[in-house]
Amino acid sequence: VAYAPTNFNPLTGQYPDEASMRSDLEKLVDINAYGIVTYGSEQTLGQIPRIAKELGIPKVIMGIWDPANQAELTNALEAQVFVDGYCVGNEGLDNRYSFSVLDGVIKTLRSQTKKPVTTTEEIGDYSDQQLVNVGDWVFPNAHPYWQGIKDPSTAVSWTVNQHNDLTTRTAIPVVFKEVGLPSEGEQGLSEANQNSYYRQLESAFLGEPYTKTVHFEA
Repeated sequence: VAYAPTNFNPLTGQYPDEASMRSDLEKLVDINAYGIVTYGSEQTLGQIPRIAKELGIPKVIMGIWDPANQAELTNALEAQVFVDGYCVGNEGLDNRYSFSVLDGVIKTLRSQTKKPVTTTEEIGDYSDQQLVNVGDWVFPNAHPYWQGIKDPSTAVSWTVNQHNDLTTRTAIPVVFKEVGLPSEGEQGLSEANQNSYYRQLESAFLGEPYTKTVHFEA
């Protein structure tokens, strides 16, 4: 599950305290979430991997929102004993940071921690083979809704086809960091359809050797 904490608002500088994040993660444990993916490591967010492991969540991918933020990188290094892998950046290439900066941070973090490291962009950006090759696994955001797809079955077919296409262009694992359908907002969207999408997608990837998708979003 992709996880962005309750009581967190980066636009106003509001960060959750440990009790709030612990409450969130306890709820994820209650629904048998066995892994989380975070987005940033600044301030209190750097404590998420430790809290998750303390609560029994076995797998944590720690996000670093800004590759140029030294405080985030320091927090990420300090949390490494609780981290299974890192994701540097999220949909910020050639906007919030350059490829050279991103590539440099990925290589440095991998060397310092001996953990796998990658990045995330939108699925359409992975026509660039350089982006496919930059990390230790491929970690796109892939939302059928932004392709105008709202029907759950059609959305699952699109997701699976996108995943299969990307796996033909690399030998490293492909995991979709964000998949989902909105639960409301316009005609054809509902909690029932969102649930149907997730259940069908899980069935489509049942028995695969590794997790192929991350649910968006807790």
